[in-house]
Amino acid sequence: MHYVIGDVHGCYEALMILLKKLHLTPEDVVTFVGDFVDREPSREQYDKLVYWFVENITDDGQFRSVIGNHDYDYYRTMKLYENGLDMIMSVFPEDSQVEIQRQFADKLGKLPLYHEYTVHGIRNIVTHSWLVDRNRRPYFVGEDTDGGYNVEGSIWDRHWSLRCDPEDVRVIHGHTIVVSQLVTLDPDKGSHIANRVCRYGNNINVDCGCFMGVANRGNLAAVRLEDDAIFYAYTDEDVVEECKRLAARSDGALKDHEIFISCARYPISLLARTDHAYINECREKLLKECGAENMEEMSFADWLQGKTHLCRSRMERLSEDDRAFIIWN
Repeated sequence: MHYVIGDVHGCYEALMILLKKLHLTPEDVVTFVGDFVDREPSREQYDKLVYWFVENITDDGQFRSVIGNHDYDYYRTMKLYENGLDMIMSVFPEDSQVEIQRQFADKLGKLPLYHEYTVHGIRNIVTHSWLVDRNRRPYFVGEDTDGGYNVEGSIWDRHWSLRCDPEDVRVIHGHTIVVSQLVTLDPDKGSHIANRVCRYGNNINVDCGCFMGVANRGNLAAVRLEDDAIFYAYTDEDVVEECKRLAARSDGALKDHEIFISCARYPISLLARTDHAYINECREKLLKECGAENMEEMSFADWLQGKTHLCRSRMERLSEDDRAFIIWN
């Protein structure tokens, strides 16, 4: 079987949870869409991921990867600029740590632009964002990376990767988080609390924003190419439980439904959904607190905005580990 996993961004714990759910056999192949570095939830998770990457990622073994834009920038900083090694030594003073970072940078720099797998007679291109030629047009011929491809244009692309539905090949990629306003989710994907894979025909986006944190709907996803089965590190129930855990850690300053709605990018749109019991529960509690009969009352939107700002400021008082990369913009 062939699996493709979205942008990891230092989230070692989520990766271990997801890999366990895949129940891999020695014959299975797992390919990452890149972006292992930056935005990591903690230094500890980053260190563990670096060691795992160096030990497990190979060109043609069970665990493979393509290069992401963050990986590319990290490699260039380490290898092409004079202060790269000085920066490593200042952050990682021990010789063993410096050496593992060197190995990490070397392996990142050697990652290919894409991997291709033919499954059931269909070509599947796994890349970080898209494959574009020197004129930044879609290009899936499969020539060598140094031939027809614009490497930087490919790993940074947000033009074709967000709107192109190729006919003769499937492209599985990441780069742009599925909850970004640049991405329009399929209707059946909008009923979930935790972030879900977004598919537009033969265009499959697996970047579910894992680094954002569980309470903020961040997720890590894998797609199996043989049958399009999708696996997630976190479920809707995990999001709810994380909100309750953070509420308990706030010493009474926050309720779980306040954390849940404060982490939403678009609170009103989220509360307008009626397809999830927890969302319904949160909406009823907020309406009661506001004294409004329904969300259509004009005062409710202004009240909710003030409520979320207050809750976000209170969440800032949580410990760094508890907040763990909850972002709101």
